[in-house]
Amino acid sequence: MKPTAGARGRALRGWWFALAAVAIGYHAAPVPHIAPDEALLARLGYPPTARLLILHADDMAMTSGVTHVTQSAVRAGIVNSASMLAPPSFVDSVPTLLRAGERFDIGVHLTLTSESARLRWPPGRWTTVTSPSTT
Repeated sequence: MKPTAGARGRALRGWWFALAAVAIGYHAAPVPHIAPDEALLARLGYPPTARLLILHADDMAMTSGVTHVTQSAVRAGIVNSASMLAPPSFVDSVPTLLRAGERFDIGVHLTLTSESARLRWPPGRWTTVTSPSTT
């Protein structure tokens, strides 16, 4: 079935919401005169020769279980970066995590299709960051 203009519009609004959610509170202060890799290590308090393992939670909002586990991992300090899929039905739970004041980096997958035949997500309704009403 071909998506209607209304469904495409709702999906686009959802993607813009997701991008706006990423931008909320993002403030980066560059470290002057230091190579980018050394800048990260210095900001984290490590020597320039240190090697770090950064755990990233991918595909947040794909299912309620993935979102729940990602939120638990962020709260426990296991991960501090995640990426969320914009169109799935479970994207509504992400603003709750952001409103709770959790500090972590989040990226967005601007997903155009479902990747699995068994897990399809319909055009959804998204809540705004400041209001529980849907758009």
